[in-house]
Amino acid sequence: MDRMNWMPETTSAAAWLIFLATYAVVALGTIPVYRIDRAGAALLGGSLMVATGVLSLEEAYQAVDFNTIVLLLGMMIVVANLRLSGFFRVITRWIAAYVGRPITLLGMIIFSSGVLSAFLVNDHDLPGDDPARARTCDTAKAKPDSLPLGGRDRV
Repeated sequence: MDRMNWMPETTSAAAWLIFLATYAVVALGTIPVYRIDRAGAALLGGSLMVATGVLSLEEAYQAVDFNTIVLLLGMMIVVANLRLSGFFRVITRWIAAYVGRPITLLGMIIFSSGVLSAFLVNDHDLPGDDPARARTCDTAKAKPDSLPLGGRDRV
């Protein structure tokens, strides 16, 4: 096996282990036992990279793009205000008004989620997310379990 000259073997192994564990939590979305979500996993993974010596504190600071942090914060504020104003409920009612069959409901949920998520970073209230999907299906008088979207079914 080829050794990396710039990093001792144990630090390299720790880096891979931390990265893979963090990536797994981000992919799964949460670790229910520890109540760690994606953001918590990213923060914990970054902290462990510094604590194990994979990154110096200065390198960790340089790795953070504050323009992206500000953009995400701003988008979260916009989404929170849209949710509070009832925008997503209006979209839900609009989708339900044009549904004639379950396949049409599925298509409209996919389309509206795609369009809205192109503009809104935080997609927890979009029609394809589990709680919003349930509200949309309830409004359209359809069974949420008949649509393969969200939760464990999401690819």
